[in-house]
Amino acid sequence: YVVCFEDLSERKEAARLIKNLAYYDELTGLPNRRFLLEQLDKSFGQTLNQELVGALLFIDIDHFKSINDIHCHQKGDEVLLVISRILETSVDREDKIYRWGGEEFLLFLPHSPIARALMVAEAIRQAISEYQTLSVTVSIGVAEHHDGEAIDQLFYRVDKALYAAKNDGRNRVTRLPSENVAAHSGRSE
Repeated sequence: YVVCFEDLSERKEAARLIKNLAYYDELTGLPNRRFLLEQLDKSFGQTLNQELVGALLFIDIDHFKSINDIHCHQKGDEVLLVISRILETSVDREDKIYRWGGEEFLLFLPHSPIARALMVAEAIRQAISEYQTLSVTVSIGVAEHHDGEAIDQLFYRVDKALYAAKNDGRNRVTRLPSENVAAHSGRSE
C-alpha cells in the first residue's frame, strides 16, 4: 500500500484569494463589476417570463476628483468607504450593492417596482448629503428592467439617467421618461 498525504490548505487559501481579487473590490469589500455582470446575466436568464425583473440604480459621487485633488486620495478612500456603508444600511437583504469602479456604485433591486427604487434612491441621496466630514453629494440614475430587455439596454438607460441627473445640477435622482425607454428598447409604453 502507498499512502500519500497532501496539505490542501495553502491551495484552498490561494484559490479563495484569487476569487476575492477577481470578484470583490479591494477597498470596500463590495462585489465588483465582473461579479455584477455575471449575476445580472444569471438573474435575467432565470426571470425571462416575468413582467418586471427589477430596478438598477447608478450612483456617482459628485465632484469626487476635487475631493482627491484637494484633500488627498486617503480622504477619497474614506469617502468611498463611508458611502459603501451607507449603501449597505439603506437596502434590503435581497438588494445587491456593487462597486462599479472609481466613484461609481450600482444597486440592483430584484423584483422591485420603480416606485420603491425611487424611494430607495432618494433615501440614499439624502443620507449621503448628511455626511458631515466633507460636503459630499451624489447623482443617481434609476432604470427599471422590463421582460425581454437586454442587459446592455438597461445599462444604456441607467447611464443616460445618471448623466441627466448630473446635467440637471447634480445631487439628484433621475429616471428617464417612459418615451425615452420605449424609443431605445423598441417598446411602446
